[in-house]
Amino acid sequence: MIINKRKIINLEYCVFSILFGKKRIKANNDVVFIPFFGRLGDMVMFLSTLQELKKLFVNKMRKKIVLGCRKEVWSLLQSINAEQDLCFFELHRENLDISINYFFDRVMAAQKIKPSCILHIRENAVIEDLFIHAIPADEKIIYRSFAIEHEGRASRFFSGNTYTKEMVPHDNMDQLTCYADMMRKLGLKSIKSRIPLLPEVGTINGIIHGKYVCICPGASVENKCWPSERYARVLDYITERLPYQIVFCGGKDDQYISACIIKKMKNSDIVLDMTGKTAIADWIALIRNAEFVLTNESGAVHIAASNQVQAICIGEQKYSDKWLPYRPEEIRENDKIPIVVRGPRLNCEFCAARNFKRDAECIQCYQKNGVIRCVFEVKTEDVIQAVDEVIISLKQK
Repeated sequence: MIINKRKIINLEYCVFSILFGKKRIKANNDVVFIPFFGRLGDMVMFLSTLQELKKLFVNKMRKKIVLGCRKEVWSLLQSINAEQDLCFFELHRENLDISINYFFDRVMAAQKIKPSCILHIRENAVIEDLFIHAIPADEKIIYRSFAIEHEGRASRFFSGNTYTKEMVPHDNMDQLTCYADMMRKLGLKSIKSRIPLLPEVGTINGIIHGKYVCICPGASVENKCWPSERYARVLDYITERLPYQIVFCGGKDDQYISACIIKKMKNSDIVLDMTGKTAIADWIALIRNAEFVLTNESGAVHIAASNQVQAICIGEQKYSDKWLPYRPEEIRENDKIPIVVRGPRLNCEFCAARNFKRDAECIQCYQKNGVIRCVFEVKTEDVIQAVDEVIISLKQK
């Protein structure tokens, strides 16, 4: 008999969650726990909503907000002075999913907070429901970022037996509109469905002089990174037409992909590689002062938009409009709408609607090329065409 190890691990999570969820702990009525499982770009989109939640819970109701998030997300909040009136709780969704010990540790730590209310903006990960289920609280509110059904009995059980209040968006809502919709359903002030402007933070003094193009070649996971040889071709094209320096930036996890691209460039002498070498504030400053940004579908797109800098985004087909929510009616005078370059329509489009179950051709593409199919299918010529569009606008300044 073949035993599925993943199913055994999932069963362990379920048992832990049920046992912990039965514990009765006297809640601290002054504490609201907001688990935020997103990354840097997600937090940029969430900033306006977070400010309104602080006005409600902290200023009006005199409660304390404990924000569960990644360390780098908290560093972003600190760099823009948005961490005021918040308490940090380290929470990393991928670690929850791969380590039962981390899951156990975070649940125990969350129980010590004794929240009276948990407000959860859910994406599409059952592990989030399991985590919330294991934390006793008088009120558990969920706003589903995706209006889709879960698969499997365990998913339906924990989703249906965890929350005291459930809110679901309409179909085809982009993420910013979802946040505004959530605020209305909570009876709070509606917010604009637009990307917020970040304050000027960080510095490029002593880092670079003159005009430059900012390259952020990383992504949330490596298999969403456009192939390095294609990046190199596009950058060679840029250096032949613009007298600008090429500056790479991003986190330490992006250093390898940056090095691969630089190695394949013909003219790497004008490259400055700052990948993993700057604080988040200085990384934001590098993006803010760039002529334009070239990146995958990542947080750099939102950071560029929030600094009114033009970005070229090499995008997936998975709900790209949801995660790149730039609506014409909400655009300010100096806003720059990201130019999104996608490949041809594929039969596996919107894999998120099927709980990210990719088809056989996508899996084969990943195994062969290390990149998921919808990203791999983005043509170099199409990215160059987007670059030409930006170059024309720069020359018209």
